[in-house]
Amino acid sequence: MIATPEPPRVTVLMRARNAVATLPVALDSMLAQTFEDFELLVVDDASTDTTPDVALTYTQRDHRVRLVRSKMRLGVSGAAKLGLREARGEYVAIMDADDWSLPDRLARQVAFLDENPAVVICGGAIEVCDSELHPVLPRRYHLDDATIRAHLFRYSPFAHPAVMVRTEAARQAGGYRADLERGAEDYDLYFRLGRVGAFANLPETLLRLRTSPDSFSRRHAHAVELATLAVRWRAMREYGYRPGLLDVAYSLGQLATMLMPPAWRFWAFAWLRSRTAVRDTSNVR
Repeated sequence: MIATPEPPRVTVLMRARNAVATLPVALDSMLAQTFEDFELLVVDDASTDTTPDVALTYTQRDHRVRLVRSKMRLGVSGAAKLGLREARGEYVAIMDADDWSLPDRLARQVAFLDENPAVVICGGAIEVCDSELHPVLPRRYHLDDATIRAHLFRYSPFAHPAVMVRTEAARQAGGYRADLERGAEDYDLYFRLGRVGAFANLPETLLRLRTSPDSFSRRHAHAVELATLAVRWRAMREYGYRPGLLDVAYSLGQLATMLMPPAWRFWAFAWLRSRTAVRDTSNVR
């Protein structure tokens, strides 16, 4: 009788579309992790370049790499939904195809989730970088559940490419909504995950986030912000969330910033996050 292989502890979910220039760096950073019990699931979203070929070479070099190809364009949310459905690990770590994870990222997050069973999602600090992954701005996030919840309506409390979630909790919450084609699919999931369990962020830097004029968030900044506002409305209407006055004021301010050029808005928010993090030392472990 052939023994069935044990499922990995972690599924690293990496969505990729036309990412041939950056994919090797992202893949190499995951394969260099100190924690080794994982599968690296690359979801190719109908790329028109050689992205799937690059991913395929990695599957031949390392048995932990698995490629799932979609012949039709799914979009960021649809690809995330497919990846979560295909995940075999107890935990799912999100990783984008143009970023770089520090070698101890998975080890830190697995240890934290193992020690804190009430927590369903764990993120961490990141470094916002330029197109060559040179650090530009540090970005830290609130650490404890209560503080994260207090700010949830104002801005995304996690760096999505740096989060790790409990697979069953994410599925119990309904997973990613495929109808959010212009982004905010992560933000929408956070509201629903909050009804399943607790939030947490680690104080350590886990990831370097690559930014460039060609990135999805920069090219579709206006659409992403509209989707974010729509998610907040959905949170009130469908998820039972009740925002405070400051939450509403923040949303109105975000509407006003939509008059700014996309690049200005991106760096304005990055600067604001860094300023907030410097002042926020009350909940640092």
